[in-house]
Amino acid sequence: MYPLLPLAEYPQFLAAVRFFGTEFLLLFLICFSMSSAFFLRTKNKKTFFLPIIFLTPFLIGFVLPHKEKELPDFFKTFAHVAPPDIPDGTPALDVAQEIYYRIRRLLKQHPEVRYIVMPELSCRFALNERQDVIDLWTHNALGDQVGLLIGACKKKDENIFNSFYFIQQGRVQQVHDKTCLMPFAEYVSKIYRIFSFTKKLFLNGAICFTPGTKNVHFWFKEGHSCKNYICAEALFAKKKYSNLLSDNDFLLSIFNDALFSNSFHHLFVLWVKLQGLKQNKVALFVGRKFACLFTPGGKEQSIYF
Repeated sequence: MYPLLPLAEYPQFLAAVRFFGTEFLLLFLICFSMSSAFFLRTKNKKTFFLPIIFLTPFLIGFVLPHKEKELPDFFKTFAHVAPPDIPDGTPALDVAQEIYYRIRRLLKQHPEVRYIVMPELSCRFALNERQDVIDLWTHNALGDQVGLLIGACKKKDENIFNSFYFIQQGRVQQVHDKTCLMPFAEYVSKIYRIFSFTKKLFLNGAICFTPGTKNVHFWFKEGHSCKNYICAEALFAKKKYSNLLSDNDFLLSIFNDALFSNSFHHLFVLWVKLQGLKQNKVALFVGRKFACLFTPGGKEQSIYF
């Protein structure tokens, strides 16, 4: 339903998005389709040049190609760890131990890694209440040099949040709570909570999350920072990727894409890529079994697994 999205496969067509924005290009793409259809139907020579005019912004990337800058070494220190596929209700320490094994295996193969990223809800327990789990990861695998960015639950009073943690040096440095929740999948509105059977019908025993109230940037000691988006936030949040990011900022989007088909998974990747092109920023996509990094020009680069 978003015609610009398939064009992200070929970033040259979207080079003008940095100058004119997605709304302008979307309007021109729709007008190009309409004028082309009108010309093919009428065969009127007077309307021949209309499609060419509306196509012009999409050809800028071929006339003035984007010059890629070499990525800082900072981005070469990221790695991805897939969360274990463990049934709900598994004890927290069992989940934590399996993650520990995976982290240790990765760091043994790639000791140069300094930041490990894991997707949304890699842990379905309240990580802020489990310092023993953080100690397990830190003392036995991460040490003081490696940071862990992981999606997990957070509990505060009676509220449970779908959160993204930045853990380093044995403690939680920062936490971003998901602000844009999916109705009937992550929460049920008050009117449906009046009756217990409707809550059970829609959530089917899943956790009912509370939305966060603000976006939190993660700050790294190398001088970089990232703006975080948890799944639906990247797609539907009212406040999209900010135009006020500094030169050292990048975009980090984590997804719980296990329940989606490959076609939907690919659309998520294209969306993250499109936002990176729009902001002229490095964009990092993190799924459950796949993660990749996009340069500001849309070139894909793999990261360690």
